[in-house]
Amino acid sequence: MALILWTIIGEPNHNILDGLPGFVSVAFGVWGMYTGAGAMVLWIVMWKYWARFERSSPSARIGWFMVLLVGMYYGGLIYALYVCMTGRIKSATSHEIAAGAQ
Repeated sequence: MALILWTIIGEPNHNILDGLPGFVSVAFGVWGMYTGAGAMVLWIVMWKYWARFERSSPSARIGWFMVLLVGMYYGGLIYALYVCMTGRIKSATSHEIAAGAQ
């Protein structure tokens, strides 16, 4: 909405949220809080997965290390999509999970 107003008016209006009802501002605040918390949790969980269960070649592990380190939350998302798309979560047996937990 801000981009549309900026296109029409020609200057950015930083007070667009002030015109919205209070419950909408609260909803956006809660949504932002959960989004930020979810991104941090995903990043931490993908680091744990990488440390415990990633059994690729050393060069692939270094590559994913750099993606997680430099990419921050987006790197965690990319790595999570990679793990999900390759089906690596399904291939982890209960013995590997038990061994990783120790």
